[in-house]
Amino acid sequence: MIIAIIEMKKLFSYLLLLVFLSAAGCAKKNASAYYSNGVKPDSVYTVEVHTLNDSSIWRFPLQMECTDSLLVILDYMDDCYFHVYTLSGNPKGKFARKGQGPGELLSANQFHLSPGKDTLYVYDGVSRKLVAYNLDTNLERDRSFTEYKIDYSILPPSETPFIIYDLLPLGGNQFLLKANQPNLRYGCINLATKQITSVYKDFPSEYVTGNAEEIWSVFSSDTRTFFKPDYARMFNATYIGGILELFSVGSGWELAMDTTLCIYEPVYGLAEGTVPAFVVGNEKTQLGFEDAYAGNEFIYALLHEKGDAMEPESVIVFDWQGNAVKEMRTGQRLARFCVDETHNVIYALASDEENGYKLVRICSD
Repeated sequence: MIIAIIEMKKLFSYLLLLVFLSAAGCAKKNASAYYSNGVKPDSVYTVEVHTLNDSSIWRFPLQMECTDSLLVILDYMDDCYFHVYTLSGNPKGKFARKGQGPGELLSANQFHLSPGKDTLYVYDGVSRKLVAYNLDTNLERDRSFTEYKIDYSILPPSETPFIIYDLLPLGGNQFLLKANQPNLRYGCINLATKQITSVYKDFPSEYVTGNAEEIWSVFSSDTRTFFKPDYARMFNATYIGGILELFSVGSGWELAMDTTLCIYEPVYGLAEGTVPAFVVGNEKTQLGFEDAYAGNEFIYALLHEKGDAMEPESVIVFDWQGNAVKEMRTGQRLARFCVDETHNVIYALASDEENGYKLVRICSD
């Protein structure tokens, strides 16, 4: 009788385990349950848009930034990657020629300014080097720069090839390294000592269906990753689907997850023959964050609307807790933008029928 009772308890335990595993499997498969399929800002209003330059030709703008006197646009056209304008839209110069020589680049997808906005950092993943250009000089085509070669041999051992997507300046010789694997998703690298310390490993796999490499790609490739100007917070925003991760930054640059805002579920295809796996959009993909910008007060985003693959017409503003506080409607398709919070001004590249894009100024107050 006692043996029978024990066997019944074992059977009951096994049944409970099966129920738990089944529920866990369903939770994984029903990742869409996490997603809101849009945002509802507290305030929605229309803003004025003023054209600054509609005669320059931009081919494929990837990013733009502003200083107290200049606009810097990353767009490979002519023979240079970076193009400089005054805040009124007048061209002032260009730099970073395409090539393999000193100060030249073979690829550039994102860049970052130093806290004083006098140095521009860009990671060239093809040449495996970081180049720091001095912005505080005459705006000539050739300007002073410093190069750092990135030695992949210092990365942790891995059977899956590492991809370094970006290097964000932390001060001095230290940079936040953005990579594609849990043992080094984000790491602090000292380029002088060639030492790397992992500061964050997790990928929020519960929100995405797919294998590990696909999930790594969703949260690493074609995403916008920026620090708040005071370096107290950081965000990562996905282009495939719409997921906004918000992190707190510790004293040793350790990252702690604060909030994960799930807007659109990542549905994607795979680039053929890539190792590791690389996700791409397909006919079922809902695009998420076209661009995003980190301000001291807010996070600003060009977020696609549900079912709309064209450039967004509105700037969505989130607080650093992930709440959508306002939406600024412009009536124009915006591809890239940057924000001057001090003067409540947004600079953007808007779609233009004649030249592809035009440079505009938006009053955000």
